[in-house]
Amino acid sequence: MLVAASAAATTQKCNSDNCLRALRRFSKAAVPFCQTYIKVPTITVTVPAIATVTPSVTALPKRAAPAVPSFVASFPASRISSGCSCLNVPPVTTSVYASVTTTTTITATSTTPTAGPSCSPIFTLVGASESSFNPKNTAFSIKLPCDILNAGNYTVFANGNPVTTTGTANSITLPGFQDDYVFLAIAAFDIYGHPFFQSFRMLFGSISMPVLVLGPDGLPAPNVLVKANATTYPGIGQSGLTDATGKFIINNLPSTTIGLLAQSNNNTIGVNGVAATPGQITLQLTPFNVPNDFFNLDFSNGTAGWSAGTLIDHVETKKRVVDKDLVLSTGGSPSLQSTSSTWKTYPFSKTAYIRYRFITSEVPGGYFGTQYNDYFRVTIRADTGAFATVTHSMNELGLGAFDSIGATQWYTLQLQIPKAKAIQFDVAVSNVADALLDSQVVVDQAGDLTCDQCGDCTQCPGDPMCQASCTNPAPMTCSFYSNCAEAEVPDCDNGYALNYGQKNCLKFQSNLNLFSAAGQAFIWNTMHCLQLALIPALNCDATCASVRSAAFASHPACYVASGFCDLDPFDYLALFWTIWPDLFSAESGQQVKDTMAGCAGLIAQRIETRIEELTASVVDAVVNAAKAAALKAVRQFFLDLTVPKPVT
Repeated sequence: MLVAASAAATTQKCNSDNCLRALRRFSKAAVPFCQTYIKVPTITVTVPAIATVTPSVTALPKRAAPAVPSFVASFPASRISSGCSCLNVPPVTTSVYASVTTTTTITATSTTPTAGPSCSPIFTLVGASESSFNPKNTAFSIKLPCDILNAGNYTVFANGNPVTTTGTANSITLPGFQDDYVFLAIAAFDIYGHPFFQSFRMLFGSISMPVLVLGPDGLPAPNVLVKANATTYPGIGQSGLTDATGKFIINNLPSTTIGLLAQSNNNTIGVNGVAATPGQITLQLTPFNVPNDFFNLDFSNGTAGWSAGTLIDHVETKKRVVDKDLVLSTGGSPSLQSTSSTWKTYPFSKTAYIRYRFITSEVPGGYFGTQYNDYFRVTIRADTGAFATVTHSMNELGLGAFDSIGATQWYTLQLQIPKAKAIQFDVAVSNVADALLDSQVVVDQAGDLTCDQCGDCTQCPGDPMCQASCTNPAPMTCSFYSNCAEAEVPDCDNGYALNYGQKNCLKFQSNLNLFSAAGQAFIWNTMHCLQLALIPALNCDATCASVRSAAFASHPACYVASGFCDLDPFDYLALFWTIWPDLFSAESGQQVKDTMAGCAGLIAQRIETRIEELTASVVDAVVNAAKAAALKAVRQFFLDLTVPKPVT
């Protein structure tokens, strides 16, 4: 290697003023900025021939003056020039390659991040799953699609605590976990110097629960589909068919509420909600009944046509009319309580709907967030086989869903029923873990509708966006995405409502303990802002694409309005863990980054201060070292936002 030129050493008196301190603190971003700002000398390096290269030189337009990073933007140009001169900025190195004789690829190295990796740094689980129940104390791994992990510069946490792992350039091996719920989070650098983050929301268990399914005749029912879901963690579950004896065993269950649904090919269903147990659970299939010859869908004829329930008075706030509601209560019973009703439809009926609310004594009793996680399910079936169901538990709905007496807002479930001649409504509610405090489902009205006029809530009261729970969603809840957005514009491929909105809202809800009090307020304020911003898009002309576009367009403003720039350093880490890479979607990623760049320098300074505090602390040195390493990845992300973009 031949050095053609070298920089002359210059000696000058350097006063450690605030400008120089800022440049030193953010040296990784400051060095490339200063190299251009004060025009340091250039070193030309000739590299010996090692590969065939046909060099081509393209003349680039003259670059504009570099933008001043936010961490020194408040200082005059003379102070910045002086500070850069005292920073010991190395010369800029350029390479000239000699003539070569064989074909290969030359990779240049740099002290600053290069353009980017050849593949996306996104881990996948190997030997475990986010969507099913995993065995406790069993090792598994996470794997990248290519060899880009800096195996010496990553940290892994489980529920906020550092985990000892082994890593290679493309994988990390993790030990088994004993906890039922694990929020697995990674903060890492790739080999190019870019930080990235990821998390997995996982359930681990050791309970095997046998489920026996009986037909309407009381005999074991083979070949029936059984679905088990963790009601507090939607999207995590297990399913399978019953064997010849009518049994299906659900494995690796944690100690949490499990919702059960058995569904046969002949339109019979069985439901239950239980705390996971090694004891056998029996589900009896309920047939599609013979429809009644009269109508009692508003309970004007008492409970006629309904298999169970009692009546209470209900005052409609707008109409000021007293009518009746049907109440199905757990009534001190440890077993599932249910009611159903079957009705004929008109030839011109288009939809069926049921309006209901959930009330539980567990909330005012102080048992929210405990194992006493009472559960309910509401289902609509048609004689054509059409089917719609919704299930919730107290903890999954979130504390914000309940008022002081433990009641939710009114919800609506609807089903498209073209060609149906009969419909059946099935309602079930269950105590969980014990039967001391009761819960109930209150049904205000059920029926079939002939309307198809979008936006007409008088003629089409079953429309989700006609409900107060959708036009004014309760703060600190996530059900808006499934009950309103998805219900209004259903069946979107990779749709925003379920695959982004609900998914990330529930991840935040499950991991609020990772955030400071101010961070938790930021999360819920942002979630509520995003839900309110989406309401105008759920109109009569809404499509999957228009809903997705409107939703992502609201993200930057909601982040800033909710106080993104003023969070604690660890809140940014928890935020990135939770929604990276969804935070930077194709629709709004650059807009979000541009919004964050306005305060990136100040955030990086706060993070640097916290890193210094953690490094200096002698208490919990191992834990603090892991936290400091993770914060360095967050700091680098914000520093990268302050680096001027190259002009092309």
